[in-house]
Formats: sequence, C-alpha cells, structure tokens
Amino acid sequence: MSDPIFNTGLVGYITTPDGSLKKYDPKTKTETVVNIKQPSDPNDPDRKNKIN
Repeated sequence: MSDPIFNTGLVGYITTPDGSLKKYDPKTKTETVVNIKQPSDPNDPDRKNKIN
C-alpha cells in the first residue's frame, strides 16, 4: 500500500463515503474494516448501509 500512514509507523483509522470505518496497521501493512455503521453517502455506489 502506498498510503502515507504507513510511513509514520502509527495505526490509522479512516471513515469512508461507503459507511465503513477502516484501520490501517503499518506493522502488518494491512487494512481491515472495523465496522460499517458510520454515516454513508447516499450517492456512493458501494454504500454499506442506509445511515445518513
């Protein structure tokens, strides 16, 4: 992955327009979905829920 978070050595979290909360772990260089209960964009084609 080329995300800048991997260069810091810090675990990072991000919410995405599709309603998912993702965790980036620089140690293992993995991205995991923590949950899909965040508000989401109704126009996102990959929307995971119906929370506005």
